[in-house]
Amino acid sequence: MGDYIVHLISQFFRLIYKSILHVTAYCKSTQNKVMDEKAVDMSGLLGAVLIIEHDPLVRSMYMRILQHEYDVLTAHTVSQCESHCQRTDLRVVVIEPHRPDGKGNELLETLRSTLTQRQIPVIICSVLDAKRTNHDAGVHSHLVKPVTPEALRQIITQF
Repeated sequence: MGDYIVHLISQFFRLIYKSILHVTAYCKSTQNKVMDEKAVDMSGLLGAVLIIEHDPLVRSMYMRILQHEYDVLTAHTVSQCESHCQRTDLRVVVIEPHRPDGKGNELLETLRSTLTQRQIPVIICSVLDAKRTNHDAGVHSHLVKPVTPEALRQIITQF
């Protein structure tokens, strides 16, 4: 009787091992298929989002939050900003106007002059609550930092 129980237990573990091998193979093939579809079908993105943020950690966080749904662009200078604003698929711009180099107002003016006719919204993400002055400057929305991923996604999907 003891040998029979040992035999049943060994058969049971063989079945479990084979099942694990099959599940692993299926997961690998499905993952490769999904990765191939993402590589081929980039049109599934919802347009481009331009991030103008001087802090590399915050910029990186915004990119991680948005990269699965949008083509995320970044700009550090006025000329980069102007270049990205020419893209036809630009959906929204997220900017921190209070910069260490003092060029925030210049960037906002560039955005306003470049994007107003195309009706591309500008979203301010700043530690300063300057809603009143920014709405006068053609800003569509304002988020006060720290900005949660949900808040950023929600405000962008409104446009």
